[in-house]
Amino acid sequence: MYLLAAIVLEGAFRKWLLPSSLQWLAFGAKDLIVLAYIFSHRAISPLLGISSMKTMGLVVGILLLPAMLIGSGGVWVSALITYKNAVLWPIFAASFASSLTMRSVARYRRPFALMTLAIGVLSVIQFSSPASSSLNRYAWDESIAVMGVSQFGGEVDAVRATGTFSYIGGLSTFAIYSTLYFVWQIICFRKTSGLAWTYIGAIGGVVCGLCSGSRSVVVVLGIVLVFVVASVGSLKLLGQITIFALILLTVLALVSQGQIVDAFVSRWISAEDTTMGRITKEGLSADYLALLTASPFGIGLGQMSGYAVTQSGQLPTFDDGGSMAVLEGGVLGLVALWGMGLFLISIVISVTFGGGKAAKASASLLALFPVFTLSQGSWYDHNGTAFAWVSIAVWLSYIKGNSLYTKRARPVKVEADQGHLVSGYR
Repeated sequence: MYLLAAIVLEGAFRKWLLPSSLQWLAFGAKDLIVLAYIFSHRAISPLLGISSMKTMGLVVGILLLPAMLIGSGGVWVSALITYKNAVLWPIFAASFASSLTMRSVARYRRPFALMTLAIGVLSVIQFSSPASSSLNRYAWDESIAVMGVSQFGGEVDAVRATGTFSYIGGLSTFAIYSTLYFVWQIICFRKTSGLAWTYIGAIGGVVCGLCSGSRSVVVVLGIVLVFVVASVGSLKLLGQITIFALILLTVLALVSQGQIVDAFVSRWISAEDTTMGRITKEGLSADYLALLTASPFGIGLGQMSGYAVTQSGQLPTFDDGGSMAVLEGGVLGLVALWGMGLFLISIVISVTFGGGKAAKASASLLALFPVFTLSQGSWYDHNGTAFAWVSIAVWLSYIKGNSLYTKRARPVKVEADQGHLVSGYR
């Protein structure tokens, strides 16, 4: 829970509490917690390729070391941060997946739901506040000076919320992962006294996403839920999702008298680019071959990240994590990026096709999106990297603890959810 608080509250400290000279304390807090966790939890489970995940993290570290050293000659802080995002988090995920239990997941259900609800309420307040409000600050005041506070546009004059995060992207990423996490608990856990908190958390996550104005929230949630229903093929599951959708629609109609939905739809319609263009990264990615030909060893890690750009004033010509990884890391960067992606995909395939309906549902909700983002180069999004690896760790822990990675295996009571066996889809 300390790690989650460090990730979620980082932006709040940077925007409203700490001076610019001390923002690094909030930025680095989660990494210090991760390092402490790795050193205090050295036992790694051999199941499900968890131990291999730690090895892959070390391999990625070796592959990216030359690019990190090159980048250290430029903006060294950005080089170190990018290297840390690529190497540290998969090693942490291996340790976390090895020690996490479903009893712990059940214990933190309520505080996480309350946290998500609180951020949702703050997002609604930011949405309803003027752009000049102190609530609608970014972590760097220079961002507002250059671009101004982002608004929905179209027919609705409202601010795109950031919640407790530094920027809009952090809130939208949190919205996706928190919603998928709580929907996973709704689907894969038997009904307990804490079921209401899962619905509260899931609804809070969706509200955060809509207030951020990010179309990716709706697109990702829609694709994942369709994938879950198609892969599991259960009428009970369809009924649960339908109930959640009806409750969600009722809440959205009451919150801000439906203005949030109106603003989101207005932004979707009036956006200059198309949704499909954003998904396919039309005009955002670069030609990998051209980048590798121009600089086979890369220009150095972190040199095209947000912080480095503000220091050098050199604006990138594309906005795509994969292209940036290739530009900065060269051939070895591409091998590291795709190597980790293929490794994670192999784990998902082995678990999904070797398990039952619970394994398919959990893989769709907890692994599908993070594996996609990590294989596309999320090193440059520190929040996205953190949430992705935590989600993968929770998924592997669930599969490991409940023996869902084999068709004949049964759940075990030692990993029970408050005394009740998890998963109604055996």
